[in-house]
Amino acid sequence: MKNYIKSVIFFLLIILLTGCSTDSTSQVTNVTKTENKVEVSKVKEKVKIWVLVPISWAAAVYWEDALNAYRLVIDKVNKAWWINWAEIELVIEDSKCNWKDAVWAVQKLINLDNVQVIIWPLCSVATVPAWKIAQTKKIPLISPTASASNVWEIWDYIRRYWNDDNATRVVAEFANKKGFKKLAIIAENTDYGVWYTEWFEKIFEWDVTFMEKYNPEEKDFSIIAKKIIENKNNIDSILLIPNSDSNAVWILKSLDSEWILDEYKWKMFGSEVVFTDWVKKVMSDKIEWLYTASLSQIDELDDKSVQFLEKYKLNHEVKSDPLFVILEAESMELILDAIAEVWIDSQRLQDYLLTLDSSNKRNWIFWKYYFEWSEAVWLKFLVKQFKNWELELVK
Repeated sequence: MKNYIKSVIFFLLIILLTGCSTDSTSQVTNVTKTENKVEVSKVKEKVKIWVLVPISWAAAVYWEDALNAYRLVIDKVNKAWWINWAEIELVIEDSKCNWKDAVWAVQKLINLDNVQVIIWPLCSVATVPAWKIAQTKKIPLISPTASASNVWEIWDYIRRYWNDDNATRVVAEFANKKGFKKLAIIAENTDYGVWYTEWFEKIFEWDVTFMEKYNPEEKDFSIIAKKIIENKNNIDSILLIPNSDSNAVWILKSLDSEWILDEYKWKMFGSEVVFTDWVKKVMSDKIEWLYTASLSQIDELDDKSVQFLEKYKLNHEVKSDPLFVILEAESMELILDAIAEVWIDSQRLQDYLLTLDSSNKRNWIFWKYYFEWSEAVWLKFLVKQFKNWELELVK
C-alpha cells in the first residue's frame, strides 16, 4: 500500500514540474479520495522535445532524415507505455546554419522557453558559439551528427557521436601511405571546411600546393576547375571538402567538364558528404574510385540498427547516410530514456548521462557505446572506396 501511495504522489508531482519539455496546460482529472487511497483516473503530461535544425540550410537531405528519424522514435514511444501519462511532442527551431541565428535560437530556448535539454543534429558552422551557451547555462545538449572538431573545448554538458578529427586523420594518413606529395584542396569556407583542412594539414607529411575555398552559396565551380588545370603539374592528388550534397555535385560536374575526374582517377579523396545517396545517384559513374573515411555500414552493426532502418524505409527514403539516420534516432531514444528515468530536469538529465561510461555502455538502437567527456566512444573510421554503388573497405 505504501508503494502504491508513493506512486500516486509521484504522478501528482509531475504536473508541478515545468520547463521547455513540459506543457503548463497539462491536467490531472478526476482525482478522488476514499478512506484508504487516492484514485487518479487520468494523468496526462505533454513533454516537449526541442530540436535545433537548420531548415534554411541548403543540405535538406540531412535535416529531413533527422526529423523523420525523431518522429519515428516519438511515434513509437507515444504508442507505448508513455501514452498512459505523457505525450511526447517534437518542437522544431530553425538554427539556419549560421552562428548568429543559432546563438539567438539557443538563447531563446534557454531564457524564454526554459528548456532542460536540447537536441542539435546538424551543421558545424553554427556549432561552437551556440554550444558554449548551453554549456554555460548547464543545459545538456546532444548532437548525433554535428562534427565540429574543437567541441572538446566546450567540456561536459555537450555530447556528440561524430567527430571530423577522426575522419580527417584517417584520410591524411592514407594519403601519406599512398605517397602523395602535392595535394590540392577544395573546401567550403565555413568552420567545417576550415577545421577539416587545418587538421588534415597537421597530419599530411607533404605539401598542400593548391588551396581554394568557396562560399556555401557558390554554384559555379568552373573557375576553380580551370585553376586546377593551370596548376596540374604541381598537383598529384585532390581532396574535396563540401558541406552539402548539392555543392558536391556541382564541384564534381565542374571537374568532370575539364576531364579532371579522369586525369585524377584513384587520386582523389572526399569528405563523407561526397557519398550521400543523392550524390551517388547523380554522379555514380564518375566517383567509382573516390576514397573517403567512413564508419561501419549498418549491416556491420547489430540487429537493432538493421531493424530500425528497415522500419524507417517503410515510409521514408534515406536521402543522406543510413548511419546518420541511426544516430539521429539513437540520440532521441537516449533523451526519452533519460526523461523516463529522471524526468525533465537539466541537472538530473546530466547526472543520468554521466552514468554512461566504460563500465556502463549503452546498447539500444545503435550498437554499444559510452561517452568520454563530450565524445561517444564506439567505432573507428576506416578508408573506403566507392565501387559498384557501395563504399567498400580498402584493405
